[in-house]
Amino acid sequence: MRRPTLLVPTTPTDIAPKLVATVCELARGLGADIEVLTVVPALDAVDPHTTLTPSDDAVAKTLDQLTASTRAALAGPLAELEAAAHDVRVQVAHGGPVDAILARAHEIDPDYLVMGTAGRTGMRRALLGSVAEGVLRKAPCPVVVVPPGA
Repeated sequence: MRRPTLLVPTTPTDIAPKLVATVCELARGLGADIEVLTVVPALDAVDPHTTLTPSDDAVAKTLDQLTASTRAALAGPLAELEAAAHDVRVQVAHGGPVDAILARAHEIDPDYLVMGTAGRTGMRRALLGSVAEGVLRKAPCPVVVVPPGA
């Protein structure tokens, strides 16, 4: 029987203490593994006129470097998560945030997706946030959204 899994999409600079505390509490209660997912934009999302077509090796190397730098930037929160979970993995994906988060959720079939929200993109999304809203609408599993300052 597999352990429950929590998928936690975040950025190294935006991982809020309340999000970490919520994930730790859920991980302890469920005896869960945690996967922290950071999404970096694809080259064409950064510059739609780019003519760069990196090789698979270059992309893999870049993702390996991003994974290492993400793990380093998340050192404090990761220590807390590792104390609460059986296993903590860091995954870096590239593309649009909503699509990459949903793709990873379909790949690993988490029991819960736990994410924070900044709520910085206008009145319509002031309480939820555009990425959280997009994920919530199409997620294949329950989503726990931790609001800013909660």
